[in-house]
Amino acid sequence: GALIAVIAISTFVAHKESMKLADMRADKIYSETLAQATRAIPRSSAQRIVNTTKEKQFLSKFVEQEFKGKSFAETTIKGKFAVVYVDEFSKDGTPIVDENGEDIKKLYLSTPTEFYRVENIAHPVTESLNGVEVELTGFLSSSRDENGEKKFVVNIHEDTIRSLGSRSKKPTKDWSKADERGGGSCGGNYCAFVVLIDTTNGNTYFDLPTPQEMHDMVFVNPGRIKQNFYEQSYGQMTYGGTVTNTWFQIPVADIPTLTTSVPAQVQQYITDNNIDMSDYDQLIYVIHEPLYAGAFSSIGPINQVINGQVYSLARTVVRMLYYFNPTTILAANGNITYWERQWIHETGHALGANHDNAAACEHGPTSLPSECIIVGYGNVYSTMGWSTLGSHFSFFKKREIGWITDSNIVSGQSGGNFTLSHIEAANPKIVTSSQSWDTPTQGTYYFEARKPVGFDSIPPQQSRRISLNFEGPFVYRELP
Repeated sequence: GALIAVIAISTFVAHKESMKLADMRADKIYSETLAQATRAIPRSSAQRIVNTTKEKQFLSKFVEQEFKGKSFAETTIKGKFAVVYVDEFSKDGTPIVDENGEDIKKLYLSTPTEFYRVENIAHPVTESLNGVEVELTGFLSSSRDENGEKKFVVNIHEDTIRSLGSRSKKPTKDWSKADERGGGSCGGNYCAFVVLIDTTNGNTYFDLPTPQEMHDMVFVNPGRIKQNFYEQSYGQMTYGGTVTNTWFQIPVADIPTLTTSVPAQVQQYITDNNIDMSDYDQLIYVIHEPLYAGAFSSIGPINQVINGQVYSLARTVVRMLYYFNPTTILAANGNITYWERQWIHETGHALGANHDNAAACEHGPTSLPSECIIVGYGNVYSTMGWSTLGSHFSFFKKREIGWITDSNIVSGQSGGNFTLSHIEAANPKIVTSSQSWDTPTQGTYYFEARKPVGFDSIPPQQSRRISLNFEGPFVYRELP
């Protein structure tokens, strides 16, 4: 049944011992950092970003020294920021992070006619800017680079980023009003247009699935990708889609341009087949490129120009490598393959979810925010993290998407006994409480219950290896 745990929360006072439940195993404590930043939404109108004279001079000198021999012109652009996650993986399937242990992200500025790659010299890319409309001045390259991108170099400081991303995030889709798209032709209320791409010009020793086989694997029950989203969303999302009737032959050298544009032959296909792209939520490229498994996706929909029309579509790439690789055919939790996991992970981004990260903290759950560092993909119980032990997204990610709302969250601030219902079941209950033994900005704790059922179940061949106590309450800490 839904009942999985009853927890007792004492009123938090200025004593660390009062937080008994936070002393659970370290591998069950996960943190969401920069709470305000990761819940940013677009403002109602473009926010004008103005640099001081000194900042402009510094930016000009930076561009002059960093991009010698290349032409850049000072330009003012009005558009919408788009953050794209770049999910790179090593040969054994381990996610690749940057030198600071964080996930890899790229920032773009989307206009009705162009998709500019933004390089901010003052601060790393942060999810807080995703979807924020701005008007800012920087230096724009006059030509495209090897990836087909025009670079826009800007100088946006951390304080400005925080002010831009200071409001609560709303899900990209209202699931209570999510009707069948395209008159039901795509077979779901969240629809993907799937473009098949082969980079080998047909010279591959792999047997690529036919377009019909690809469609059935993903969108027809018992397709595990479709089933996974249906279960994760508590029946709110039915994943449907259309698959191109051919594998387009596109050279490897042209693949990076998919970030900013739609190939001409794909646009012609859309025209020839009278496809209305306004019926779709996601444009997803499935690429056969031997020996490469990297994938990416925008966070939610972005502007995309197709045949001269602007559409609001999430842009996603998944690869075929894990589909063919027999050494990684089963994900660690045994319920989905690595290939299916990649598709679900990237579509999670397309739905509006960021990564399920963790925090490594000097003094465990009682650490101050300054004593913690982010661990990219750190939540091993979530497909939006590195799901070696579970498949369901954490409640944080389900809330970002809109499958869980505030009605599922109960305040435990005043103490008492609370019943948690596990996150795999419909109408889960999450309890939250904050404390302030060291500082009023210490953070908020959330208590989520898990149970090994459905796509979170542990198959017999994995049960001995996975000896952790998977069933019970999980503690999350949201840092300010």
